[in-house]
Amino acid sequence: MTFNDMLQATYDDLGYTSSPSTAQVTRIKRWINEGYRHVMAIPGMEQLRDGQFDINTVTGQGVYALPMAVNVVYDVTQVTNAVRLRMITKDAFRTIDPGLQNSSSFSDAWIPWGYGVVQRHPASTGLWAVSSAAGDTTQTFAINGVRANGDIAAPVTASSALTGTTRVQIGTLTDYVQITQLDMSAAAVGVVTVYDAAVSGNVILRLQPGQTSAQYQQVRLWPTPASDNVAYTFDVQFVLSDLVNSNDIPLLPTDFHDVPSLYARMREYTRVGDEMRLRVSQAEWKQRTDFLKFTVTIPKDYQPVASNQAAGYGWNNLGPNFPATVIW
Repeated sequence: MTFNDMLQATYDDLGYTSSPSTAQVTRIKRWINEGYRHVMAIPGMEQLRDGQFDINTVTGQGVYALPMAVNVVYDVTQVTNAVRLRMITKDAFRTIDPGLQNSSSFSDAWIPWGYGVVQRHPASTGLWAVSSAAGDTTQTFAINGVRANGDIAAPVTASSALTGTTRVQIGTLTDYVQITQLDMSAAAVGVVTVYDAAVSGNVILRLQPGQTSAQYQQVRLWPTPASDNVAYTFDVQFVLSDLVNSNDIPLLPTDFHDVPSLYARMREYTRVGDEMRLRVSQAEWKQRTDFLKFTVTIPKDYQPVASNQAAGYGWNNLGPNFPATVIW
């Protein structure tokens, strides 16, 4: 079912016309997406939005901002050497290497490093913004940050407006070392990029059309990479996108595309105080979500056993003098 199919089915079930009022359409769209998010948050359903992506290292750079599409990181592997990186805590990392003395061509551990509003922080510099579209000339930035001497910078609530494809400085300070807030006043037509220099420089933030701010999950690789362009593969759960366009379809098995609509019906019956229909819909919602979870988490070949699933599998990654069926 497409998003439009869900909407039409819900309108019909609730006794609405095929073209309800704007308020009714807005409410039903919101409820369907709420139901979609509730379903996808059920433990075991996260695999429906799992995926992977690669990052390439930069010599001397330990912290990396993951794409905004990443919601959760499961594990990190270095495919070339068939190595799965260990996840260690920030406390363990600081205990092992407090002076950041260790670097290597290949890292063997990763550390969750929190969230940030920029891809990387400036190194005692100012910030400059530019758009890829010449017509973007009205958007301004609000910025909060920390200066090189440790002072909290005076907030900038509205910087000079963008000047299309020419860089314009955000505020007047030139010694930012950390950015805690960086928001654009309105979405742009082009891609807006923020740099730490008036010419060239490093990318601090990139906003796609429609975006006004960003949130990046960050990780640190350890030992600190000592080589460029070493690829690490991240197995992740992606952020769930709302259904917006008429032909959007949910990331659910086709047989269960009706489930978000059931939630919308429950919300409407709650709103109008229809207890009888609400109880019927709640029972149907529970049954359908139970069936959905079973279908997703218990595939046909699933045979639970009290053992390690990886037992008996492996390969030699240490050379010909070690057993061929063992991975060390």
